Amino acid sequence: MANNYGRLSARVHFSLKYSCALTISSKMKLKTMRGAFKKYGKNLTISGGKRSISFPKISYVKPKNTMFNKEPDFDKALDKLIFRFKRHAGSLEGPCVVCGCKTNIEIHHIRKLKDVLRKKDWLSQTMAKYSRKQVPVCKSCHQKIHLGNYDGPKL
Repeated sequence: MANNYGRLSARVHFSLKYSCALTISSKMKLKTMRGAFKKYGKNLTISGGKRSISFPKISYVKPKNTMFNKEPDFDKALDKLIFRFKRHAGSLEGPCVVCGCKTNIEIHHIRKLKDVLRKKDWLSQTMAKYSRKQVPVCKSCHQKIHLGNYDGPKL
């Protein structure tokens, strides 16, 4: 997304590398950053037994394939995000909240979607879709609720 990707990444890399050198010089009591570069080399390579670690080299060339090259589709992204939450109808599992039956589970929407969508703006409608109340019920209890025959505890 940035036009000055190389210059920006070079600045960040420089800041991190020299901050790392200052930290090493402080920890190893080398007094200055120059002492850290003198002892560990220009890439700050530290060897310990069979392993060695150094400050990573990065490319300053702007990546060609990024996720920002395309126009973002906010509706699809938000639907994917909402689907990950447990309250989504696709992931509501469990026994019937009325009788405890574990077979033929359906999702009952306590507030109808048409009642929730009376708000005008897009964000309010999307958040209302997400936050409407849904409960798992078995098929027989669901029919009782819709026929008006259910007289148990309030859902």
